[in-house]
Amino acid sequence: MRKQTEFLYLHRRFLSSYKKNTLAVFLSFALTFLLSTLLLVLLHTNHRIENIDYQTLFTPTDCSIENLTEEQLALLKQESAISHIAVCQQSEAYYRNQQLVYLHYSDNAYMTLTSTLLEGRFPEN
Repeated sequence: MRKQTEFLYLHRRFLSSYKKNTLAVFLSFALTFLLSTLLLVLLHTNHRIENIDYQTLFTPTDCSIENLTEEQLALLKQESAISHIAVCQQSEAYYRNQQLVYLHYSDNAYMTLTSTLLEGRFPEN
């Protein structure tokens, strides 16, 4: 029991004698913990953003056909082997606030390929 009290006395004596060193050690531990936590949050956020980007790149479509006429589109919609069809038309790109903006004209099926409508309705024309 005596050794334990002497040991604790030495600890208290060191802490009181070297206050600046003790504060520096505790501060470095706190900053290390804060830095590692922030890095983990940053990595997790980047991973989630990357997944959202991949979701918009790789939609659940099987194929994409470009430059269809109205007649060809009507034939595709009548085909029994095709269960889901979405129509999209990309307009020209333009710059706004130093950002490149693309507009897509599409139907409701195209807009819900990568997201869902939670409430309300889609705009009409």
